[in-house]
Amino acid sequence: MLNSVTKVQGLTTALGNCFLRHIPNAEVYLAEDIPGEDHIFALDAASKPMFDMLVSAARKFAFVWYYLSPTKGFDLVADMKEITLLTGNDFVIKYPNITVPKNKMGWPTIVRYGKHPAGQLLDKFIAKKGNPALETKAYTEEDLATYRNYEWYVVPDAMGKILEVSKRMVLKRLGKNIDKLPNIRGYCLYAGCAYSKAYPQLGFGMRDIDVEVLFSPKWYTNTRAAYTWACGIDEFGKPNYFGGKTRWLDLMWNSMHTETGDFAQDVCTYMSEMRLKSDRWATMSQRPFYDLETEELIYVPEWIKRVSAIVSSLRIVADDPAEKPWF
Repeated sequence: MLNSVTKVQGLTTALGNCFLRHIPNAEVYLAEDIPGEDHIFALDAASKPMFDMLVSAARKFAFVWYYLSPTKGFDLVADMKEITLLTGNDFVIKYPNITVPKNKMGWPTIVRYGKHPAGQLLDKFIAKKGNPALETKAYTEEDLATYRNYEWYVVPDAMGKILEVSKRMVLKRLGKNIDKLPNIRGYCLYAGCAYSKAYPQLGFGMRDIDVEVLFSPKWYTNTRAAYTWACGIDEFGKPNYFGGKTRWLDLMWNSMHTETGDFAQDVCTYMSEMRLKSDRWATMSQRPFYDLETEELIYVPEWIKRVSAIVSSLRIVADDPAEKPWF
């Protein structure tokens, strides 16, 4: 079933139809987030989230997170790549799957095909360690079941625990710039964890933890200050996939361009600016953001609101035939 929730770009429709040709029992939703940026989201036959994708005219790419299992995904993603490149857009894929010899540069996180190639370009898609369902190694059912935590947010003071670890990481990461600590304006939980907390029926659960630290414009710092720790929060689980250790916490930070005193508004303003200039922020903008200090949900992409409303209305109808969807 293909659901065009809003008017979308021609490429978005073509890629949505491509998905449905390969997986005809899926529920596929096409929705505009902002003008020129669309999202493709799919549920499997059991109404479990299985795939999502960004189509951005501003960044001139189609970006696939690739949550599908390999048995269904190879031909689909190859066809999506061909469709995208024929339109003059780049095709970007994260966590693809085909094992190749590791070179001295390690595994690329993302592979980009088209006019602005990046990563290790291969005729076949590559394997990036990060998803047991996409690797050639055999994993147990328990490994696969515990790889993502879909109810991490029920842990008492879950957000507070994440904030505490993030602050310890910042202290160490700042190093000789420790005097810049007072310039921090806030800590945000984003990506998969924020998504699954805000929309548990649509999210992909907790794999690792992503935290964005935002500084005042008084101190400039770049957009690629990544720092990763095992979070040490036992309650989130120690999956076999992670070698029996706790999940990773990835810390990112940036300096905002403007500051009004309203942190939530400043985050949204910064995102509106950066999503059109940065591939990283284009993809980050596709997930909710929480202020970790207030635990307030400060940003939700429009595509999620729109898809959630449709999915909820369809479920009401399925549960009670007397009810009618609002659309």
